[in-house]
Amino acid sequence: MKNELMEIRDLSTIFRKGDNLHKAIEGITFNIYEGETLGIVGESGSGKTTLGRTLIRLLKPDHGKIVFDGKDLASMNEKQLRPLRKDFQMIFQNPYESLSPRMKVGEIIQEPMVIQKVFTAKERQAKAYQMLESVRLPKSAYHKTIHEFSGGQRQRIAIARALVMNPKLVIADEPVSALDVSVQAQILNLLKELQIEFNLTYMFISHDLSVVHHMSDRVGVLNKGHMLELAPKDEIYQNPIHPYTKSLLASIPKADPMLRGQGEEIMVPSPSPHPPHLVHVGHDHYVAADVIQVKNFKVNVLS
Repeated sequence: MKNELMEIRDLSTIFRKGDNLHKAIEGITFNIYEGETLGIVGESGSGKTTLGRTLIRLLKPDHGKIVFDGKDLASMNEKQLRPLRKDFQMIFQNPYESLSPRMKVGEIIQEPMVIQKVFTAKERQAKAYQMLESVRLPKSAYHKTIHEFSGGQRQRIAIARALVMNPKLVIADEPVSALDVSVQAQILNLLKELQIEFNLTYMFISHDLSVVHHMSDRVGVLNKGHMLELAPKDEIYQNPIHPYTKSLLASIPKADPMLRGQGEEIMVPSPSPHPPHLVHVGHDHYVAADVIQVKNFKVNVLS
């Protein structure tokens, strides 16, 4: 039986500008299980990054619960959150912006330990050297600054910083999209190796469906801030139900030119103004109830 690490219920985050409201994510419900990689896919503006930042409370939700190890992160203030932050970390999209150009690499990796006030200075240094080795960088990187490294090397440093406190959950937000294609596979394979080494749970955010297929155990599909479909990887790629999911999968480039442009035309319905209920249609597969004939299924509402 899978152990639940995080429970998300009816989660909404709203951005306000004057009298205008933008519901970046609305009414989202799902679970994250220990040791899995949950992929989150969707177009730009679908709410993927907002969801990730809300789960680790870089953004405060307007409604809903985020239960992590039995504690509701959504209701906590910053003082209450501080000691828990060591257990969930984020790998950001652009390593050119997420790392300080003024700090040495050793200082960057040690910073979470300094903030959490753990270990002695000597122990923090030893831990930083250990993390450099784990992300396949030489010890000499410790005394260098960020401008001396390539994009792929910078992302390895960002990964070392994220993992130095041995977190239980890591949110990886488009971690390879800013990198050259030649190094993307190296970083993805490194993440999979580190998941085993450190017993990590990932939420992997990406617009690249091929990358998500490579990395994930389950996949959730976001559109306009709503979760439309959630299923094990092979189930959702081989048996997509929601028209939006089908349209995303149809957009994957095909190597064989004879297969391009083939397939049925997919009519994607207009986004619902209200968050959909996800119903269970078998094989751990959940889909928005408004696009299926519910009477044809044994329905269990995800709530």
